[in-house]
This record gives sequence, C-alpha cells and structure tokens, in this order.
Amino acid sequence: MHLIPHSAIRNPQSFLVRTIDLPAPPGHSVAVAGTADTDPEIDVRYGTTSITDGDATPSAAEGTDFGSVFASHNLDRTFTVRNLGTEDLTLGAVSIAGAAQFTVAAQPTSPVAASGSTSFTVRFAPSSIGTKYATLSIANSDSNENPYSFAISGVAPPNMDMLPVTGGTFEMGTTSG
Repeated sequence: MHLIPHSAIRNPQSFLVRTIDLPAPPGHSVAVAGTADTDPEIDVRYGTTSITDGDATPSAAEGTDFGSVFASHNLDRTFTVRNLGTEDLTLGAVSIAGAAQFTVAAQPTSPVAASGSTSFTVRFAPSSIGTKYATLSIANSDSNENPYSFAISGVAPPNMDMLPVTGGTFEMGTTSG
C-alpha cells in the first residue's frame, strides 16, 4: 500500500488509499494513524512577493534592492512576516549585518499567531556615496528556517554638487531679469 497526497502541500492532512483487490474480503480493514504537523512556518514578503530564505541576490521586485538614495536622505521599506503554520511563530529581533546605513526602524511583534502576520520596517539612510550591502536576519521558531535571512543593497549616487569639475567650459545657460 502506498499513501499518495492529494496535493503538493508540504504536510498533507488527507490522502487517498487505493487497492486493486476491491471489494475487500470481509473482516479486512486498513487503520491509518498519524499526527498533524503543528510547527510554525515563516514566510517573509515585500508586498505580495515572497523573499526566499538565504536569497543572496537583492532585487527590486522583492524590495531587497533599495535602488538609489542620495546621501543624507533615506528610504523606508516595510516587510511582512507571515506564519503559514498551525502554531504560534516566535520572532526575535530583526538584525542587520554589513553596511551601517541599513537600520531596523520598526521591529515586528511576537508571537505571530497561526495564519497571522506582522511587519517590520528597514531604513536605508546612506551617509556616503557608493553601493552598500548588508544581510538581514530574523531569529524565529521555524524549525528549518532559523534564522531567516536575505541580502539587501542600495546605492548612494553622487549629488550634483559633489561632482568634480576640472577644466573645460561649463555653460549654465542664461537668465533674464
């Protein structure tokens, strides 16, 4: 006998038993026992896009590439932590290693109830020009994704007043008074 899940979900709760000896002789029965998976299951999203645990490539679609932000300015991104499991998901603090220009502006609440969600905000506030890289990590009670981490990045382009001008002619146009 083989148990075949009805769907491709990670923890099937129903299955189909098939036999080629139908009808079964009287007095034969099949007993099936098991336990339901009651673990918490973390999922981190930017908008409706899920961010894969361990993702090392920041992208605009996932909100992990903050794009261009001028030095002395900032950009906040809010991410959602969802619990896809059937037990509470306990979260630790969100931490960021790498470029100090990334900070956690708002921490998520914990615990996250089954089928519930919470959010946290990351701020990119570059203080100098250049590309900045960091890794965001969320300590949590998911048995196979702790910590949940992914790469983030942002670029601080030069401000116009920071561009060096050497030699040559530079025309600003004309003004009328």
